Amino acid sequence: MALVLGIYARQAALLLVSILAVATSVHIGNGWVHTSAGGGWEYPVFLICASVAVWLAGDGALSLKRSNRFAPSF
Repeated sequence: MALVLGIYARQAALLLVSILAVATSVHIGNGWVHTSAGGGWEYPVFLICASVAVWLAGDGALSLKRSNRFAPSF
């Protein structure tokens, strides 16, 4: 919900990376495709990449609460 509402979106995206890494490790033995038995590991890896992209891109113009912590400095 924090990502949808734009409330500290960078921190929420960064927190999701660790949760999705655990989900990937759980599904790693099931194979690549999400249609395999037990689900595959490619979707959690995709969501990790999307979360990192949100973290790098920033909060957005319409965010309710902007975040300055854990922001990458370029």
